[in-house]
Amino acid sequence: MPDALDTQTADTPPPAELLERVTSVFGTTRENGTVPAGDACPVEATARAVADAGLFKLAVPRRYGGHESSVNTMLDVTSTVAESDASAAWAVGLVNVSCWITGLFGLQAQDEVWANNPDARVTGVFAPSGESAEVEGGCVISGRWYYNWASWPAEWAIVGFPRSDGDGKVVDYCFALVPMSDLRVAHAGPVQKGVPAKGAAQADCLIAEEVFVPEHRILSATEANNGAVRNELAAREPLYRSALMPVLMLMLIGPQLGLAREALRIVRSQAPERVVSGTVYERQSESVAFQMRLARAAVMIDTGHLHAHRAAGEIDTLARSGENMDQQVRARVHADAGWVVENLRGAIDMLRTAHGTGGLTASQSLEDIWRYSATAGLHALVTPDTRFETYGKVLLGIDDAVVPLL
Repeated sequence: MPDALDTQTADTPPPAELLERVTSVFGTTRENGTVPAGDACPVEATARAVADAGLFKLAVPRRYGGHESSVNTMLDVTSTVAESDASAAWAVGLVNVSCWITGLFGLQAQDEVWANNPDARVTGVFAPSGESAEVEGGCVISGRWYYNWASWPAEWAIVGFPRSDGDGKVVDYCFALVPMSDLRVAHAGPVQKGVPAKGAAQADCLIAEEVFVPEHRILSATEANNGAVRNELAAREPLYRSALMPVLMLMLIGPQLGLAREALRIVRSQAPERVVSGTVYERQSESVAFQMRLARAAVMIDTGHLHAHRAAGEIDTLARSGENMDQQVRARVHADAGWVVENLRGAIDMLRTAHGTGGLTASQSLEDIWRYSATAGLHALVTPDTRFETYGKVLLGIDDAVVPLL
């Protein structure tokens, strides 16, 4: 049954059509798509193909010609892109979640982004960094924001910063919406070797040097996380009533789901042609040990999907009803995120071991998938131990915050 968030107007493509567009751009595991495979794929070609398919507009309000899709749909699209190109999925997810945050700002800020350019794209680094100074009409921010993977197609950026009072004391954590023309972009260098950097994305640092941000382009992350967004039309645009931190966590998980599915496909499809070295088995598919390992990995991947989509479904349902997500459900979504990462990472590692050392010549090899997934799983918003501790404290009624925003 189509999601109500995706069927409010006839002009909004249904989820199935958006997934078909992903296939039209990337093909099936990079075969017969409009974007060439491999390291030689230029950034511009990928960005253009993704933009032409409307995949950067999943979270843009319909008022500006966007799709205003559900969180479930964004999860499905980013995971499907990741089956063919982890790097592009990273960028598609980041641009869309940045556009979603832009939809939490007031209409004046949204108009500046999209009124004259409905195709404008937004990137971001949300962790509070840098420093700010209060001035008349807003703030002046300075700092460096690591690591950004989608500066290349974006006209605007959202950066997190600690807001200080007149005495320099931090009083809030906020998002600033800034034109890319006000920022410098520097390549972050080889430190991010494990992060998807082929073809469609690279690790960059966003740099602000005393950039003035007017008050209407500042959003309190604390208030937004409690449901107090600045979008004056949020009462009739459910997507922008979704819970802030849970959405950010799920958008990090989307590419992980697709990577795990692709790892399973590679190992499963090649098993009938591969031997089990040092044994009597001429085919991996004949080995009971291999069969059991494959099955365990498949169930772990299914577990990841069940938890991710349960969380996304709850976010969408509560957003439609206008209810703010309560603390226990929020904490459970944190645990869901950690559980998904732990299961997918374990499944990919299990598949990599079962597959063996050879046959890693697919367009997106098991080695690439394993490295991408392992690195993505280290992101502060989805590290399992922190997520589980957060949920455990809430279950026990312990009022001792592990994370600044639940």
